[in-house]
Amino acid sequence: MNRKVDLAAVAIMVPQLSAAPAIDAQSRLRITGVFPGQPVGISFDLLFEPVAGQWRLFGIAANTVAAAAPAVQGATGAPAAPSVPAAKTAPEATNKTSGAPQAK
Repeated sequence: MNRKVDLAAVAIMVPQLSAAPAIDAQSRLRITGVFPGQPVGISFDLLFEPVAGQWRLFGIAANTVAAAAPAVQGATGAPAAPSVPAAKTAPEATNKTSGAPQAK
């Protein structure tokens, strides 16, 4: 099926990752997500392997996906806030006396 999707926009768009990048048992890096778009987005699954100290593309899968439905209007008429899972970050080193970040 020929969908005539313009891929030029993905060069400047920030993807939405569906999972944190991870290294598997074969030491390959997997990055999965979607480039949102209207009327369709582009989902991707990239697999990289280390070669001579650099990540080289090992496999790629891409497909079009339907655009997300518009946000549901709240009682105030404003769009409802999307449910976004909390980001997992490494704990920051803090100064035990003041709670301020320590200089590195």
